[in-house]
Amino acid sequence: EDKGRAGPPIINLEGTVWSGLGSSGEFAVEFLRAGQLRYLVDGIRNGKKHQFATSGSWKQAGDFVQFSVGDYSVVTCRIEGGVIKCEGKNNAGEKLSMALTLKEK
Repeated sequence: EDKGRAGPPIINLEGTVWSGLGSSGEFAVEFLRAGQLRYLVDGIRNGKKHQFATSGSWKQAGDFVQFSVGDYSVVTCRIEGGVIKCEGKNNAGEKLSMALTLKEK
């Protein structure tokens, strides 16, 4: 019995996919091995639906995680139960706020 800490066990994000809703619609964040990240967002290319992927990086320390998408944005997040709550900004200076939930495989 571990009396030293309260709350649910910390989620290891490696190998998981989380989704959120942004200004351009739904997006997904894949936390890959070795600190690699893939950001996926639906869009239109040549008049057809297309899923765009941008690579990035991430690091986790306990229930805190920070990730960057390309050279465009950096967000700092906290895992709270089954939700990752993030705040950050992009290179245009726009503030970002998002909540990610675990996506079913």
